[in-house]
Amino acid sequence: MFFTVAALLLGPSIFKDRSDSAVWYFLHIVGGSVALTLGPFQFIAPLRNRFRRYHRVAGYTYVVASIMAVVGFIGLPKIELFLTSQLVALALWVLCMLFAVRAIRAGKVLSHQHNMARSFVLACYFLTARLLDQHGMWLLAPLASQEPVKLAHSDWVAWLVPLALVEIYFTLKWQATLRGKNTEGATH
Repeated sequence: MFFTVAALLLGPSIFKDRSDSAVWYFLHIVGGSVALTLGPFQFIAPLRNRFRRYHRVAGYTYVVASIMAVVGFIGLPKIELFLTSQLVALALWVLCMLFAVRAIRAGKVLSHQHNMARSFVLACYFLTARLLDQHGMWLLAPLASQEPVKLAHSDWVAWLVPLALVEIYFTLKWQATLRGKNTEGATH
């Protein structure tokens, strides 16, 4: 449903001719689409807890798809105005994903969840930025009057705001976990 709405909103920009960089575009779009499709299902606790094997396979598929998307992006033509933001988001996407894999292998489930949520938000950025640029620029009107400035703001806002929300959520979750551990230690 989400991808149908996104495709309708983004419309022709998704399907325009990209013959000069078709392989890179294919890698980026297919990898990103697989990562964005699998990501939400990884956060559904009953599905994740009941179907552990699926969760593990989908998680590693997410990693491979993310790498495809990032490699594809690297080969695409760049727009200088957004490049710094995009490179920071890409680097954080990959780092958070690697930290998540490392955490789960060490048995640190909450750290794994936290880093995967970060990674997913950063993966979503590439779609969120396009949606914001085409349908939400009016939100940035109070911050800037010139179109290039609004575009630059929208690029950062598209990943910083969702990432801040993830950090707030997991700060509360970490605090609850730590309070629970302190309570257990006090009663024994």
